[in-house]
Amino acid sequence: MSQPAEIIAMTWYRREDWERLRALFSDTQRLPASYEDWLARAEAKCRELESGGATVEKVCIDPETFPAWCRKLELQPDAEARARYANDFVTVKYLYGKGQ
Repeated sequence: MSQPAEIIAMTWYRREDWERLRALFSDTQRLPASYEDWLARAEAKCRELESGGATVEKVCIDPETFPAWCRKLELQPDAEARARYANDFVTVKYLYGKGQ
């Protein structure tokens, strides 16, 4: 019996949201200054994870809904919250068959 592939949630950003999201995040210093730099790093990480057999689920952080989600859960809009948001999305999608 084969083992199921690991599913990894990865926060993802759209080019058109980049500056707006950077203004929202409380830990902007953790992100590259440009979208292009972030995208190059993110795509390289995806390739690395996928080459190891993982399935990468890209979860877009929306500048409209993410701040409200953070307020509801009393979280700072930082890397920890972004990771939790992505993981929660993947959990709901794969365990309950529902999208965002």
